[in-house]
Amino acid sequence: MFLQQVKVKNFAESKKVYGTRYGGRKLYTYANEKPDDIFHIVGVTAIKEGVTEHDGEYGYQFNQSKSHKVYIVAKSIGRRFKVLPEDVELVGDQND
Repeated sequence: MFLQQVKVKNFAESKKVYGTRYGGRKLYTYANEKPDDIFHIVGVTAIKEGVTEHDGEYGYQFNQSKSHKVYIVAKSIGRRFKVLPEDVELVGDQND
């Protein structure tokens, strides 16, 4: 799917979550305000969920609970966004 044109419904990001004993990271999605814009897929990565815990003499350690595959999309040379695969819609008649 590299460099294919897509439309995006929701963007994804990893945010710090407070309120637990040591905090952690969780996946959040937010709506695309301009759903008609066309983006290009420029890469693939993963967003990891989990908590940070104190591990005695070794300090703090991140314990991963989930991993989500995400595409990295860009509209131009500017900012990149992360998108879950279910929020991507291919544009036009494109062959794999």
